[in-house]
Amino acid sequence: MSPAESARFERLFGQARARHEAGDSPGAVNGYLQCLSVNPDAPEVYNNLGTVLDRSGRLAEAIDAFQRALALKPDYVRALNNLGKALRQAGQAAAACATLERALALAGNNPLTLTNLGFALLDLGRVEEALARLRSAIDASPGLAEAHQGLGHALHLSGDTSGALGQARLAIELKPDLTAAHLLAGRVLYSRGEFEDATASFERAVELSPDPQCISEALDTHMRLCAWPAASRVLERLRGGAGLAGVNTFVLFSVSDDPGEHLRSARTQAQVVTRTAAQLPAPPKFAHGRLRVAYLSADYHEHATMSLIPEVFELHDRSAFDVFAVSFGPDADTPARRRIVSASERFVDARPLSDAEIARWLRDQEVDIAVDLKGYTANARAGVLGCRPAPIQVNYLGFPGTMGAPFIDYIIADEFLIPEPDRQFYEEKIA
Repeated sequence: MSPAESARFERLFGQARARHEAGDSPGAVNGYLQCLSVNPDAPEVYNNLGTVLDRSGRLAEAIDAFQRALALKPDYVRALNNLGKALRQAGQAAAACATLERALALAGNNPLTLTNLGFALLDLGRVEEALARLRSAIDASPGLAEAHQGLGHALHLSGDTSGALGQARLAIELKPDLTAAHLLAGRVLYSRGEFEDATASFERAVELSPDPQCISEALDTHMRLCAWPAASRVLERLRGGAGLAGVNTFVLFSVSDDPGEHLRSARTQAQVVTRTAAQLPAPPKFAHGRLRVAYLSADYHEHATMSLIPEVFELHDRSAFDVFAVSFGPDADTPARRRIVSASERFVDARPLSDAEIARWLRDQEVDIAVDLKGYTANARAGVLGCRPAPIQVNYLGFPGTMGAPFIDYIIADEFLIPEPDRQFYEEKIA
């Protein structure tokens, strides 16, 4: 650039940054684009532009801007961190992990990078690795509220509710307006049966961020407490504004008998799964004698599902079928679990494995038919079948509605579960 062009660039860059810092996103975007018209080889401008676009909800454009910054400056740690965070928001958790690992290799234990990496690992179901990264983030920056919230989420997933609640409360103490920390506290309290305290946490989350996810959590706890007027108010608020599509479909069953609403909600949940799942290549034709059927559940213990499914396992024709059971629930030595173990060719405790690792195991075992017994109920792992490990994938028994998912081929049902007029509201083929 000539001296005059350089001076103009610096003036425009200063004006754009001032608009950026003042929260004037449209003005900042316009200013950064003017900078690039003068100097299209400025990585800092692309990075700042990506940050504003991300904040404005223009995620695809933000990712493109960060990638342009890195094309000009491959070791630009700030752009790597921003790109990793944006990729995770876009549901590309595996790509986010790779990007953030690159940032760590260049800059060491940056707490923000470690925190973003921890969240991306959690998206992939790699809980133990996430715990390590989030603890490292807190060691590097004890006051980083988001790292404490992330650690609490990871602890909750690993079954440590006391530790999870402690981390959620510490995150709130450090950053009282951190919506995710209030949601985490509510979910932990809910899992402990402390519904009144959970409701208070969810209501605070709604005050901070009135999106469907926060509101639907409050709806669920109101119903648990039989607070029907409050539940009705929340439901009408969802129908009138935020929309029911973001509500957990299983919760929605309790308050809506509209199958069209159920389908829209299920499709929203399926889209989240599809964005984060690491798709496997199309399965080859398997050359083995008996059909291999794998049943996936978190409920191989004393649970309602265990009142119904053990005999199904036992009645399979062993000359025609190999039966696998894949468990990602409690390791409880109960009569029902022992029946499942004895009626399976293979019983696998898959709790330590990520969704992608379970999917890869199913593919390596050449499973022909994978049957999800959970749907969108508690402790479900829909992300496993979201990876498409089996040629045929089925929704059965544990979830009486559609999963709204392109990766589920069939639902096994009868005319009582799905009356004839409701068949149009099921994404799956009805077997």
